[in-house]
Amino acid sequence: MYRIVDWHRTHDGVPARVDSIQHDPYRSANIALLHYADGRKSYILAPAGLKAGDTVVSGPAAEPRLGNCLPLSKMPLGSPMHCVELVPGQGGKLGRAAGTSISLASREGDYATLIMPSGEMRKVHVDCRASYGQVGNIDHALESIGKAGRNRHKASARACAARP
Repeated sequence: MYRIVDWHRTHDGVPARVDSIQHDPYRSANIALLHYADGRKSYILAPAGLKAGDTVVSGPAAEPRLGNCLPLSKMPLGSPMHCVELVPGQGGKLGRAAGTSISLASREGDYATLIMPSGEMRKVHVDCRASYGQVGNIDHALESIGKAGRNRHKASARACAARP
């Protein structure tokens, strides 16, 4: 069952309770199921340290706390973040793999400088949104496949899901 992840996080000002942290076979990071106060449900990437029962909020008024999504103009310098937009309103494109974290180096005028996990420095608009914290499932790279059959089964499962 393919789970649709909310990359935009535009449901502003409505607090959401984390119902559960789940494994998603289609990505390296774990996902969190959110139950918003108005009855809406959605999935987000689960940052490291987020647990069931925590509350997250999106929008410019949100405080920089684990799992919250806010514009780069409101993010403190040096803070770890993930799921960063390249263009305002486009949805998170950077820092979505398990264990990744992007740092906010500086803000100059309308642009913010980000330090990517590779060491590359990138400028994006300060209205772009990002989720606070490092992506969870940090030990994903240490998992051993163990045998060729397990890798083959992973490929066939994805191929079956892609068929109409």
